[in-house]
Amino acid sequence: MKPYFLLLLLLVTLPASAQWITSGNHTIHINTGFVGIGTASPGTPLDINGETRAAAFRVAGGLGDNVNGAPWYGLGVLNNNTNIVQLAGFPGIRFTTGGGQIMINSDGYLGVGTITPDQRLVVNGNIKSILDQNYPAKNVVTLVGLGTSGITGAQNWAIRGVYQHGNGVSLNANGGDLDIIKSFNGNTVLATKTDGSPLGNVAIGTTNPHGYRLAVGGDMIAESVTVKLQGQWPDFVFAQGYKLLPLESLQRYIRSTQHLPGLPAAKALAENGVNLGEMVRLQTKKIEELTLYLLQEHKKNADLAHRLAKLERTMKARSHHSSIKH
Repeated sequence: MKPYFLLLLLLVTLPASAQWITSGNHTIHINTGFVGIGTASPGTPLDINGETRAAAFRVAGGLGDNVNGAPWYGLGVLNNNTNIVQLAGFPGIRFTTGGGQIMINSDGYLGVGTITPDQRLVVNGNIKSILDQNYPAKNVVTLVGLGTSGITGAQNWAIRGVYQHGNGVSLNANGGDLDIIKSFNGNTVLATKTDGSPLGNVAIGTTNPHGYRLAVGGDMIAESVTVKLQGQWPDFVFAQGYKLLPLESLQRYIRSTQHLPGLPAAKALAENGVNLGEMVRLQTKKIEELTLYLLQEHKKNADLAHRLAKLERTMKARSHHSSIKH
């Protein structure tokens, strides 16, 4: 008991400032109630200059926000050989630095930029994930981004891979652009941009647009479709000097080919499909030619009716003259 009594007596009689030196730079200082380990000027009740080792660490008390009771947080390594550091607390875990905040509440909800998450993950602010800033083939950042442009304030969503018209998705409200890029076997399946750039073709329900700007593998429905042709509209049929195919020649052609002149045959339509714009143009031409045929027949019928009326008047006059003689 005598050694312990002497140690207690020594601690009671220590001055306001004391120092123990064990070896080298390993020192313990007590200065005006502050304990310093590895430092001669502790600035807090316990100031450690160097590494520490403990099985667990627990803090009780509060930092403000009208804390009631004795909330606590503990930091330690689980003893099940899984190398997991566990930070436990009640009613939640909160990290703050300046204006940034991260909160994990007792319900398991994680809040980033907010301390009141009401879902499994709530982010108050922009989200950006830079996957590779130095892609060797393209001078474009590979990223997933969702947020507001720092230059224009526009809302932007970008998912970019091997991009500048490679793989990826870019919805950019800043310039009114919509880039949806998908490559398949070296061919760009879908690529469109609202500024008119011919970036590629659109394929829906198929991976091969066959060179068309829009290819749909399946049925389509629409309330209205507008087709603008670059070719000449067939109003030239009504121009002076347009020559119609004689009806006798038209009849021979139909008997021989089973379709009208200028229109594709059934076999060609089965193999290549129907070009709606061109088909409407050809059908309009045939309707206009049919109108001319009808007008020609109307003129012939009118001439025949006029001649028949004249003949009837002549016959009636002769009959009347003959009855007078008798």
